[in-house]
Amino acid sequence: MMSDYFGTMKIISDSPFVLLLLLLLFSGMALFGRNRFLKKRKQKTAEKIITDLQKVYMNPLETRELFSLDEFSYLDLEYYRRTEALLKDKGFVKLGDVEVISLSKVYPRLRTFQRLLINKEGIVSAAIYHSKPRGWWGKIKYRGTDTNVRVLELNTEFIDGTFISTSNAPRRAGAIDNGPGIAEKYYPDIKDIDELLEKHQQDLKAYMELHPQARPVLIHSLKESIASGDRAQTIRIEYRKSLPEIISKKEFERMIGQPLNPDMEELYAQMRMLQGLDNSTDTQEADQTRESQPFDETQTSPAGQGDIEQEEYDPEDAFCEKVLSAIEKKRNKRKNPVVNLLILLVTLVVFFHLGFFRYGLQSVLVLIGVIFFHEMGHYVGMRIFGYRNVQMFFIPLVGAAVAGESRDVAGWKKAIVILMGPMPGIILSFIFHGIYLVTREKFWHELGFMFVVINFINLLPITPLDGGRLLQEVLFSRNRYIESVLQLMTGLALLTATLYIKEWFVGLLGVINLITASNSFKVSGIADGVRQDLFGRAPGENEHPQTGGDYAEDIPQEVAKNIIHRIKQKYPVALKLDTVAEITRQVWERVHVRQPAPAATFGFILVYFMGVLMSFISMAIAAFPFFK
Repeated sequence: MMSDYFGTMKIISDSPFVLLLLLLLFSGMALFGRNRFLKKRKQKTAEKIITDLQKVYMNPLETRELFSLDEFSYLDLEYYRRTEALLKDKGFVKLGDVEVISLSKVYPRLRTFQRLLINKEGIVSAAIYHSKPRGWWGKIKYRGTDTNVRVLELNTEFIDGTFISTSNAPRRAGAIDNGPGIAEKYYPDIKDIDELLEKHQQDLKAYMELHPQARPVLIHSLKESIASGDRAQTIRIEYRKSLPEIISKKEFERMIGQPLNPDMEELYAQMRMLQGLDNSTDTQEADQTRESQPFDETQTSPAGQGDIEQEEYDPEDAFCEKVLSAIEKKRNKRKNPVVNLLILLVTLVVFFHLGFFRYGLQSVLVLIGVIFFHEMGHYVGMRIFGYRNVQMFFIPLVGAAVAGESRDVAGWKKAIVILMGPMPGIILSFIFHGIYLVTREKFWHELGFMFVVINFINLLPITPLDGGRLLQEVLFSRNRYIESVLQLMTGLALLTATLYIKEWFVGLLGVINLITASNSFKVSGIADGVRQDLFGRAPGENEHPQTGGDYAEDIPQEVAKNIIHRIKQKYPVALKLDTVAEITRQVWERVHVRQPAPAATFGFILVYFMGVLMSFISMAIAAFPFFK
């Protein structure tokens, strides 16, 4: 049994094309299963959305008063107490704590409760709540959504059936229209209670000036506050029942926070089909029914006596906010050192396992040592110059790599980090050659030769090798046309070389160059346009723009919208949110790219060629007959 296993591993390690074939086979099987899974999942998702909306918007609210908060210990109870104290300073009185049971049944992982207060006049009621996914499954299920939020909501009911609400909840909280008479405004950026109260008072004043006969409904108890919420829910129910569909396309866009991409269009079509609606018909009529709703510029009151000014909700603004949020989350994300170490050890074991059958025990151990020393140079350099989330890992049958996030790192620092990989190894090869001359131990000769060969290969002007990255960083990145042409030529050359030297990883490097050439050209083109808009600078000018703040991280929203608009033009295929966020980050960093000054650039190129020359000298010494 073991001999069969070792024989199989030997065939795989000696025949990378067999390994590639197996990977393609398993990938195809996984893709087929994934497509079937996604199709069923999309249908179930559509069913759940429709069912949840019907339960929330087309049924009376079921509430219960809370006398103990033990079951809500996962929420930020200090936020409730702190906000309550601030409101009491403004004259508010606590009415009680309630849980909306009907919402908890629909979203059991988002159970929360509201702390209800009323101002001394009995006109403005306040609801404090913290929404947070509960348990590890809740965190996975709602990952990436704006659910962990702390909200203060202010409400006033008028005797004519009009409700005015002011809240700092995310705008998507009001994505579904509530019907005539319920006017909602969302200010997610407002955290100051005084400012939010002022916004609400301004709306009340404006409404009462337009409607002199309107009088607020006075509330003095928890029971009366709950009854007011029930009356608002009755308006929602009657309105939603009058519509041809449970959710319109515009509402769905607001709910997901972005215009529908092809996948979402398919999901929306599935939802319409479940409601017995024809997807071939235009939904314009349904959307026109909502023309006087809170997300439009004005909302007409039930009595037709005037208008309540409303804030226009722009799905593109919402999508931009989600992109910036995704960038912020990735920027603040810290990798677990234990996980990093585990990844290094696992990849090292796999590298050793496959390399042992291909090269033998001594050779693979020497190879691991040389590669580890080389990558430690990059690792130390990244640490010195403030890279974040630095991580080392091995790539079986190929080598190793060190990954890290460079936040506004100057070009000369990046060049030093690149050179700290191959240059120490080349210098060390001369030392090992000297030890060999003294001891005549063959091991030192082989070790010195291995050091110079591995590091010389890394100095080749090919991306993603160190030589190619260095030249791209200090020289080629100054002109996107030259950069892309060289990447394309390099990719084609490597693919051609693969036919002769029969090394699959060389072909892999060629494919990487061809793929990255197109993306790099698009990203740099977008960056050139954005740079021109921001600073009026022609591409290639090396003056570093000053934008205030941490300019390589804090992207102004208007600039982000400009970048996202250009991304949609350059990438006609619908991209996922995380992909758009990553491209946006790359463009922003490219806008602020700082190549070394001309003198420094010349110095780095000189060091590069010195490294190449030293490699030739070291290899020549190793091959010289007298040396042997």
